[in-house]
Amino acid sequence: MSTPDIQEGPGCYKFTWAEEQIQIQVSRLAQEKGGVVRGTIRATTSAPGYHPHLTQTQFNFSSSRTRNELAKDLIEQYNGADWRAVLEQLCFHTLERMWKGEPDVEIDTDNSYPPPEYLLHPVIPKDQPTVFFGLGGTGKSTLAMVFGVCVQMAWQANPFALSTFEEPVNVLYLDYETAEREIGWRLKCFQRGMEAGRLKLRYRRCVLPLADDVEQLQQLIFERNTGFVIVDSIAGACGADLNNAETAIRMFAALRQLKVTSLLIAHTTKNASVKEATPFGSAFFSNFARSTWEVRKHQEEGSTTLHVGLHHRKSNISELVLPLGFRISRDNVQDSLYVAREEVREEAAKVSNNGAVTLEMALSMLLGDGEEFTCKELEPLTGHSEASIRTTLNRMAKADMPKVAMHGGKWIRIPF
Repeated sequence: MSTPDIQEGPGCYKFTWAEEQIQIQVSRLAQEKGGVVRGTIRATTSAPGYHPHLTQTQFNFSSSRTRNELAKDLIEQYNGADWRAVLEQLCFHTLERMWKGEPDVEIDTDNSYPPPEYLLHPVIPKDQPTVFFGLGGTGKSTLAMVFGVCVQMAWQANPFALSTFEEPVNVLYLDYETAEREIGWRLKCFQRGMEAGRLKLRYRRCVLPLADDVEQLQQLIFERNTGFVIVDSIAGACGADLNNAETAIRMFAALRQLKVTSLLIAHTTKNASVKEATPFGSAFFSNFARSTWEVRKHQEEGSTTLHVGLHHRKSNISELVLPLGFRISRDNVQDSLYVAREEVREEAAKVSNNGAVTLEMALSMLLGDGEEFTCKELEPLTGHSEASIRTTLNRMAKADMPKVAMHGGKWIRIPF
């Protein structure tokens, strides 16, 4: 009996017994309660005179009875191997690799560790999951597509005042809600509106929950050299009760297996206050995300222009940053879509008084659109003392983010 050659791919193993001319591929591995491991195996042979396909079946790697029964069936199809020994080796090596998990590494302060990187600064941290959440119709999917284009192109000179990763990163749009035609039409409208050249995004229509589709996604990501995945939306990617903690844990565990940067789109409850706003469902949708952004909009009645604000609600790798404003304009006659950066168009007082954002964020919004204030005038608008306001403004004047400055005895914001 020869020793198998074992090749490990994304979420699967391929065993080859050269002398016996047998190949078995193992996939869809999952450990159930009680430690039982099941998966799919596909056995083939390269021996002359036999049909290459021998069997494809669900297999219990923890059961000796299952091994014996399958060995009997395979002997009838191809008698050129000791099938009991083959399946014993298959089970041993599969379980050994599955239970071993990722190797441990030593973190040593004598080594050089770079600071966290971003695919799109300051919105999308590299190799981490980010969540956009908000009510329907707030422009979440459109912004996700636009950000995907920036990452795919390494669009350094983009009109959104966002810094892209230095190299292009392949993007995969996982769509659980719409269709290829709609995303393609939206991308074409964006190309017209921005007067851009040819734009491309890799797209995949999804039906199965992400955790049940992870093997195929791993293979696709490997083949396409994908580094950034957009999931639209969390509800479809979970396919189960969003209020159940296990639903969120299972989806993020599958996402972690993909080993890519991800942007996940989620909804929120209609009656949530600004302070309480979180992704709809279990708290784990926020807990597992390394960065979350609430997406809010302002739109005049009858207007085809959205004024969208991205509000940073959580970050595990940096301080919260100031809200980011975007204008999304659609021309239904020309079938064009124009997206540009702008000041956030929301009343700072409504946001600041409930503690949902910092004083720095509130001041930045109040000083937008050419407004000028003294520290005394800002007191009733922010609910903070004149001394706190002065200290914060002086700090903002020295910061790298959009700055403020004193002009004629009043504070103004310097446009980015």
